[in-house]
Amino acid sequence: MNERDDDFDRAIACGLLPSSPIIPPDDLPNEQAALEKTHSPSGTSSHSDQQVPENRLRTGGSHPSEYSLSDSEEYEATSAPDALVQKLATTKRLKTESIHELRRFSKASPRDRDMMMFASIMSIHDKLNTAEKAWSPSPDHLLTIRKYSIAILLSTKSSGFKVGARQGVADLLRKMGGGGLPDDWETCPAKLNRVSKAISAALTIFRSEMKAKVAYSKEVKTNIAELTDDILAPAHNLKPTAELWARMALVRGMFKDDVEDSKFWDNVDTKMKDMREEAKKSNPTDVNAEKRTLHRMFVKGLEFDYKQYGNPASGGSTLPTPDSQLDQWQITVEETSAAIAGNDSEAPRGSRRRKRTRNTAS
Repeated sequence: MNERDDDFDRAIACGLLPSSPIIPPDDLPNEQAALEKTHSPSGTSSHSDQQVPENRLRTGGSHPSEYSLSDSEEYEATSAPDALVQKLATTKRLKTESIHELRRFSKASPRDRDMMMFASIMSIHDKLNTAEKAWSPSPDHLLTIRKYSIAILLSTKSSGFKVGARQGVADLLRKMGGGGLPDDWETCPAKLNRVSKAISAALTIFRSEMKAKVAYSKEVKTNIAELTDDILAPAHNLKPTAELWARMALVRGMFKDDVEDSKFWDNVDTKMKDMREEAKKSNPTDVNAEKRTLHRMFVKGLEFDYKQYGNPASGGSTLPTPDSQLDQWQITVEETSAAIAGNDSEAPRGSRRRKRTRNTAS
């Protein structure tokens, strides 16, 4: 099958051509011979009595035939009434421009219709051959997105592990010059959609990896330094800090040995939100006092983890890195997270559902 045959098949599939066979000009002599036989003096039928089947009418070609209609007669015989045009426009859900084209087609001569039909087929052919391949992130892009997603999830300045995470990754990509993504990744809706999906996938995958490592740490009783180092293993130039230890201790303390718990990270984010609100309620006018109160809450959880799984200081583990020794990459990550921290517009939906359920029950 040649390229033109492919185009005809695709045009038929799209409803642009009828699926019934069209008699090519080369077959017309046989049709003409059969008609002439019945028209001959020895035949039983006269020309006036013989009705030419509708699907045998010639619509053009170089073979002369006395049974061919003239252009004007054939135009009259095949012209579509406006009611049919309206019906087709409705059933095919045509756009206004297409309806005008269909009406123009219905009033054209057969020869003009052939040209219009062929032009439409060639237009489809050109579009199929020149259609731009849909863009998708390359493997390098996906690695960059994973790197940034891990960094945001392990930031100690974020509001949680789901709240604001996707926005944080997008902001970090923007701050780092796109991370190798196309310049129009934000302005092109299709590209932005694919990047957003890649970010969501990367966040989900790493959260699952963290949950699996937390589950294993509880099983083998590793201390918080070992757990944090294990979680940081795939991260790019991120160092463990005392704040990150405290966050990981909170995560481990809330884990209930169910890696399939789909609401786990929602619950962790809700817990962190409650801690912030409690600290603010205790210090409504003093921001520094509010931060100190929140810090003590995290320290309390960390000390409880020491009792459960051992104190890293007594086990020879590497101590946390002071904030003053963090490199510029980690500082940029923390600044990006801090810029969107406290934005609870993406509060876990699960917690809201449970609250409404309790109110209804009461």
